[in-house]
Amino acid sequence: MRCLVLVLLVLAGACSGKPANVEIEPLPQLDLARFEPGLQQRIGAATANLPIGTVAATGENAQPWFEAAQLLQAHGIENLALASYRNTIELQPGHDEARYLAAYLEHQAGNLEAALANYDEVLGNPTLGPTAAIRSGEIHLQRGEPALAETAFQTAERLQPGLAAVASGLGRAALARQDYAAARDFLEQALKKQPDADQLNYPLALSYRGLGDLERARDLMSRRGTRPARVPDPALDTVRSRASTSQVHIKAGLAAYENGDLETAAAEYRRALDLNPGLVDTHLALAWVLEQLGQTEDAFTHTRTTLQLDPERALAHHLLGRLHERAGDDRAAAESYRLASTDPGISPPVPSAELLAGALMRLGDYASAAPLYADLAASDPESARLQYLHGLALLATGDCAAAAVPLDRARRLSPGSAEAAEAWIRTTSSCAPADRRATVALAAELFSALPEAPFAEAYAMALASNGQFDRAVQLQQRVAANTGNSYSNDLLERFRNGKTAERPWPDNAPAFHPPRISD
Repeated sequence: MRCLVLVLLVLAGACSGKPANVEIEPLPQLDLARFEPGLQQRIGAATANLPIGTVAATGENAQPWFEAAQLLQAHGIENLALASYRNTIELQPGHDEARYLAAYLEHQAGNLEAALANYDEVLGNPTLGPTAAIRSGEIHLQRGEPALAETAFQTAERLQPGLAAVASGLGRAALARQDYAAARDFLEQALKKQPDADQLNYPLALSYRGLGDLERARDLMSRRGTRPARVPDPALDTVRSRASTSQVHIKAGLAAYENGDLETAAAEYRRALDLNPGLVDTHLALAWVLEQLGQTEDAFTHTRTTLQLDPERALAHHLLGRLHERAGDDRAAAESYRLASTDPGISPPVPSAELLAGALMRLGDYASAAPLYADLAASDPESARLQYLHGLALLATGDCAAAAVPLDRARRLSPGSAEAAEAWIRTTSSCAPADRRATVALAAELFSALPEAPFAEAYAMALASNGQFDRAVQLQQRVAANTGNSYSNDLLERFRNGKTAERPWPDNAPAFHPPRISD
């Protein structure tokens, strides 16, 4: 009766030249508590001002209902989505997409007659028609009507030839009619078009069993799966694209990050946080991306938010340390690294303990840095870099004899490292016992390869330690003339007076101040 009234109203409106009026009821009260805050706002806004009551049957009034229906369906509120599609159709009977999506939801709800009626209405639509015909065929198979199913699948084939889902439907319809040869042929076609549709192995096995090929049937039965032939569904794809949960955006952000697209990753993480500002991991993930993009201020904001939500998050302390270090604040960086390094499970790209040690070295707290480097070097004894840093820290504390040991390891582990060789030469030439001739030989080799002032000075120190003061003075004169620093001049005077170097470097030597990550 309601449909008859609607038809009469539409006809009356057409005759009068004005759109008919229809009575539209509001949606039932919607409980949004189970959704994320941002999604609550979106759904609430989409359903708050829908045209209700006595409304003109126009596309303008239908569109808000259709958009609300898509949003509701995308987020699993299917009963209200169906009601919204029905209202869309009342306001705009020719809205094919609303009819198709209503049919899909009627189908899902078990309202098969209503689903078939709506699918039939959109068969003439070039985009929706093939899928509607396939869906109709599936309903007829579900109801045990193979002849009607076959007709529907043949319609789909005529509208869009070559689909695996159509061949699958025709094969299962033939199987239901016990036409095993036709079923086999159609199902083999479907699997050839879509090899991963392993659900078809089961009806294909039944077809072969009906044909008497039991061995082939058993093989197919053993490979039966759960993936059906794909049904192309542009309308449903559009609905799914409107699903906007934080997890959807987090997954997209992670995929973009793994592909090196940091801008997209940041945008997706921001969308997730718009929906749910309390996501600790997402604040931290966004902060990491922003740091890599050089957006330091925003990175600081999201790192601090992470720590407000989870004060014990070691990785956030680590990142905060990096941000402070980039900003040139070694004291704040050291405090953050110290908090991060208390968690033995942390595994960022650079260990917090090493960055902490570097910050302490730049602050002049060598006594605190040395044991940290000692632990790091012990945990990775094959790392020439860690051995080198440990040696420098010991040198900075004034313990030359102890420093010579890791520096010797460093230069042996990395024979091509000029800085490790230079550090060992300077140490053994000034304040640590060594084979002087070996030191001179290494210094000569280094200077020959790199005839620059620092290596010339190291060579002069080695010569002086071996008693070759005349040659040491000759080299050091050139170094002092080029550098003009007090340390080089003091060395020159010592060599002239027959004395060896007293210390390997001046106290403020750059070697004792590891570069910041931003340097």
